[in-house]
Amino acid sequence: MKKAMTLTGIILLVYDFAYAQPNVENKDSHSYIALISAILPYLCFLLVIFFIIKQSRFETKQNARHERLKRSVADTENEIRTLNRRQHSATGTDNEFAIAKLGDQLAEIKIALQLLQADPIKAPLEPSLPVVEEITGLREPTPPEPQEVQTPEEIFYLSTPNADGSFNVSSAQMNYKPGASIYRFKKTAPNLAMFKIDEREDAVKLALQYSDKNIDPVCEPVNAYSRNAKKVKTPTGGDGQATLLDDKWVVTQKAKVFYE
Repeated sequence: MKKAMTLTGIILLVYDFAYAQPNVENKDSHSYIALISAILPYLCFLLVIFFIIKQSRFETKQNARHERLKRSVADTENEIRTLNRRQHSATGTDNEFAIAKLGDQLAEIKIALQLLQADPIKAPLEPSLPVVEEITGLREPTPPEPQEVQTPEEIFYLSTPNADGSFNVSSAQMNYKPGASIYRFKKTAPNLAMFKIDEREDAVKLALQYSDKNIDPVCEPVNAYSRNAKKVKTPTGGDGQATLLDDKWVVTQKAKVFYE
């Protein structure tokens, strides 16, 4: 661009001299206009030189500012790393606040660096510099949190409970058996389970035949028992709880039952 501006000034200078020279020699016509035409190229040339000098100074300032911003980025990143190392050696919220503040400052510097071109004519901004960098990338990696191991859901069925409010483990069946199964158990842990009366017709009918033996030891009625009841339901959230002790499932919380 400097060469183009200089070449433009030279062309104007040559043209004006060629145009003004005959008028200067002919003093009878337009002598003042000829004089101005002779001086004008020099003024244009000086104006071109002025813009060239101004542009050169502007580029120098831009380059200097670009270098200062790059140094600021490097200094801020080093300070964040130093605070991270201190934070691992001594806990406290002061370092966290300082790191967050430096992170904001680093983002602002990089945005300014993104908007600034080191040389507006020759050197566009380096694309390798990110505008905003994750501050966590400067921190030392933290170990992942341990995940809880979930026990796979296991369903099994039991029949008549013992009088003491327990069930024999040996009587458990993995599949429902009509005429034998009454209670449906679901494991929540290796030694814990929730239970309720299975709502299938065969299970309810078997439970109601001898309610004092099949229901009362492990269930608590919500309403009064009726001999005419045809259904036994467990309300939402009314499942009983049992713990596995040796060869028995011992009821720790009775199930709720509603007679219909």
